[in-house]
Amino acid sequence: MVSKENFLLKGIPNLHPRSSQYKDFWKAEKRKCIEGYWVSGRYMPGNIYFYVNFWHILKNKDNYSKVKVIALPDLRDIEWIKGYMFMEARGFSGFAEDDEITCSRDVKKIEEGLNNKTLEPDDYLAALKYLPKQCFTSKNVLKKYEEARDYLPKNHGVNKGKPLYQNEALDIIDLECRRVGKSYFAAGGIIAPNFLFDGATDYDDYLEAIKIGNPMSSETLVGAIDSKYSNDLLRKFGLGLSHIKGAYKVGTTNFPSPLAKKISGTLNPNDSIISRYLDSDGDWRGSQSKLHHRSFRDNPFAGNGTGPSITCLEEIGFMENIREAKGALKDVTSNGTQKFGSIFMFGTGGAMAQGATQAAQEIFLNPEEYDCIAFPDFYENSGKKIGFFIPYHLGLNQFKDKEGITDIVEAKKWVEKKRVRLRAGKSKKPYNDELQNNPEVPSEIFLLTNSNIFPVADLSDHLKSLEASLSGFTSGQLGKLVLSPTHTRGIKWEPDLKNELKICDYPMGKQDDSTGAVQIWEHPPIEDIPYGMYIAGTDPYDQDKSESSSSLGSTFIYKVGDFRQGGIRDMIVAEYTARPDTASDHHEIVRRLLLYYNATDLYENERNSMKMHFEHKNSLYLLANTPTILKATEGSKVDRHYGTHMTAAIKSELEIYARDWLLEPAGNGLLNLHKIYSKSLLKELIAYNNLGNFDRVIAFLLTICLKLQNFRVLIEDKKKEIAQDSFFNRQLFK
Repeated sequence: MVSKENFLLKGIPNLHPRSSQYKDFWKAEKRKCIEGYWVSGRYMPGNIYFYVNFWHILKNKDNYSKVKVIALPDLRDIEWIKGYMFMEARGFSGFAEDDEITCSRDVKKIEEGLNNKTLEPDDYLAALKYLPKQCFTSKNVLKKYEEARDYLPKNHGVNKGKPLYQNEALDIIDLECRRVGKSYFAAGGIIAPNFLFDGATDYDDYLEAIKIGNPMSSETLVGAIDSKYSNDLLRKFGLGLSHIKGAYKVGTTNFPSPLAKKISGTLNPNDSIISRYLDSDGDWRGSQSKLHHRSFRDNPFAGNGTGPSITCLEEIGFMENIREAKGALKDVTSNGTQKFGSIFMFGTGGAMAQGATQAAQEIFLNPEEYDCIAFPDFYENSGKKIGFFIPYHLGLNQFKDKEGITDIVEAKKWVEKKRVRLRAGKSKKPYNDELQNNPEVPSEIFLLTNSNIFPVADLSDHLKSLEASLSGFTSGQLGKLVLSPTHTRGIKWEPDLKNELKICDYPMGKQDDSTGAVQIWEHPPIEDIPYGMYIAGTDPYDQDKSESSSSLGSTFIYKVGDFRQGGIRDMIVAEYTARPDTASDHHEIVRRLLLYYNATDLYENERNSMKMHFEHKNSLYLLANTPTILKATEGSKVDRHYGTHMTAAIKSELEIYARDWLLEPAGNGLLNLHKIYSKSLLKELIAYNNLGNFDRVIAFLLTICLKLQNFRVLIEDKKKEIAQDSFFNRQLFK
């Protein structure tokens, strides 16, 4: 292993600024900052070399220090990871002197086409014509493809030369825990190199452009929903800019660092600085590179009129219009069909707002749809791809060795001990805050405990236990319900023995299949089912799949009681959440599910295609009447006989009932929420807020409402029965 000390500048020689040795030294250093640096076969990205050797930040002097000092950043595993990720986003495609491997994504497409036999010979030959010569070996054979993120960190044994950037640029959504140096890295590792080195990636090309009088120039854009967030980022940029190493003084003459620039303008909101100065003749000189500062509060098009190769959007957890802003920036970071600019979107645990959380989460969980680098979700093993995430334990400097590498095992142990202690406290708030501010898995970064009425921490812990469970029961059984006159209640269950069916998980990506499947944790008895043993709640939809909507239909079957000794009760035993090709298909599957369990269903009746379907099938008896227990419906003139509408007041009341049910003791130290085995419902309950689309939560609220309604009706009926009994009306004493 090559030690990090080999990549750190030991000192700057005391050379006169007008000497040839001085110029040679700084040319070599500038080359390293632009092209990167090789040591014994290991490569350091140029922006990281600049950041850890010449930039300055405010940091604690050591792990025990109580004050901060201006100093060089540490070189840790996090910096290496981010440096390689930055290169991938900028379009890294390999090294110039590697005669075997390429990271060109065009070569990857060709290899995949050949392996899948989807690329015809003529198309193959045509594709080769458009590849750069660097994709071929010295013998004119196509190089083998390797992923940039696997290729870059390797020890290659020898120096492989200059980095190539022949891939299209990509964006990054980066969500992290607090206090890992996110903003400092953005300022000194992303913004500063692009501005100071004019976007150059090849030092020889950079010098040649200056020689012919046409210097390279770059544009950088920094913004946020509110300038108070971007102001903080740019203050850190200003701090580093004023302390770049290399300044020199000879007598009374001050020589600035050769890496610094003369600039004009300001970093105030909606202003810019430009790399330029007036010469003795009154003419502007300099590269003309620009750094723009924009606020996106009321204007997602604030970046229009710029052409940034690098864009940094700070604290996107507060940026409700991040999707609109990113959409607008797509045009200004592209040159026709070629994307040249990279957008870096940063978010922090605990720094999220309701509307913005939903938007940031959509991008993070669907990175490829938003032109972002995608990573396998090995944190929660969802099987999907996500954006870039740094867990809390990786940011703990106390567990890093002298090389800056984290002792993962010990760091995780410490984090778990901390969480166990907080979890045992009387108040849930410290534990909730810990999950938000110091997330260990991506889902924790989206927790909104302040705006979520449900017990987020308990739900999150239960979800983790289910995901770690090896029990087959927790996953339920998938299958189809088909009509069969020979079976009890006319419905037959056909299990998915070939594993062809999939549930609709939460959240759903735009390209995810929403066909869904019925999921069962406990089947009903074969014989007749007592009336009221099962109830249901449904949040339906009316539009067919072809019409634009992200809503799913969701139904839960809830088992109220069990006449069999030892049978489970008061829990969800089946779910159907999906959006098949037509609304009619959905309604029919719900109808069959109700028949299978002999369940009565309380549905949300804003639109009534579900009632019409049931009426057409002579099944209105399966739909529950409008509940009478809701205080929010008192005085309401809406009377649809079946189901209930979902006003803000009704939803608010149902949320309280559902929260109380979740927290109700279930025995053995458990709560009712521990009897929920639908992982997708748990995810929705954890992420729940008043602005998002939570189909399962609505169905769950309606289920709990019907449970309470039936209990109320039972008690009221019993009171009437007692009141009408002559025994209780006799006069005891005359």
